[in-house]
Amino acid sequence: ISACLKEHASALGYATKANLPKAQAEALSGMGDAYYARGLMRAAYQQFRQCLDLCEAQGFGRIEASNRFMLATVRIYLHETHGALSDALDCADLAQRVSNLRAEIVSRLTAAWILISLGRLNEADAQVERGLLATQSLGSGRFRPFLLESTARIALLQGDTVRAKAVIGQALELARGASMMRFIGPWLLGTAAWCASDAAARTTALDEGEDLLLHGCVGHNYYRFYAHAMEASLQAGDTSRCAYWATALEDYTRQEPNPWANFYIEFARLRCNPPEGASARLAQTRRLLQSAREAGFEREIGILNHLLVP
Repeated sequence: ISACLKEHASALGYATKANLPKAQAEALSGMGDAYYARGLMRAAYQQFRQCLDLCEAQGFGRIEASNRFMLATVRIYLHETHGALSDALDCADLAQRVSNLRAEIVSRLTAAWILISLGRLNEADAQVERGLLATQSLGSGRFRPFLLESTARIALLQGDTVRAKAVIGQALELARGASMMRFIGPWLLGTAAWCASDAAARTTALDEGEDLLLHGCVGHNYYRFYAHAMEASLQAGDTSRCAYWATALEDYTRQEPNPWANFYIEFARLRCNPPEGASARLAQTRRLLQSAREAGFEREIGILNHLLVP
């Protein structure tokens, strides 16, 4: 990733000297991807924002379609949830107009992630279905594991754990067959652990996911795996393991913290190791509830409201 970032930065320098706006936009896009792969969401946001400013000024519609969904994705981690949803849906429309199927698929996938967090599960499912249809038109199954992970999470949140386990199993099978485990494997395994109904399956998924992360993966895996591992551990009543995953996410984001990670770290710690004293617990719960409301985290709002009940 460091070498990738260096080459894109060099390309940006040459493109700027040569006054080639299109090459500048492409280099900024590459830098954004590199920062995203490293898990530095604030830095990625800056590169994608500059790239899109150029695209808007110069009318580079196809490059814009390939990058606006990435701006939406990184805005999730900055707690700009509603703005991220607007970007994702706008990008899906733009991608359709410029016939960029890949951009349309990822835009709908990103929109589904956001809609899930907002509790708008039927709308999320509709975006996933449109994404799956687009993958058939593209003739590529690369994005199916991502889309199926969203389907599994929707089923899990709707209480259909049988379907959730079956779908996440299918997603993992596809990812393994396509050698995509370092690209998406830990994310899928974190969801599989959350869906698991027995300790052995949960432990197996978490152990494999952690091992993959230790060997290096695309940045989004660390965020989603640790967040889902915390939920899986709490579901199993294993508060010490939940605290372990919270510390792992804190360590991963230490170089560049962001609101999404900070929220889920504190959200987990409140439930697995709450502060001593009723007033301190109440204050932390209220603070997290305000943050969840601002971000539109429907499920988390419900849990925090429940914690406020004496």
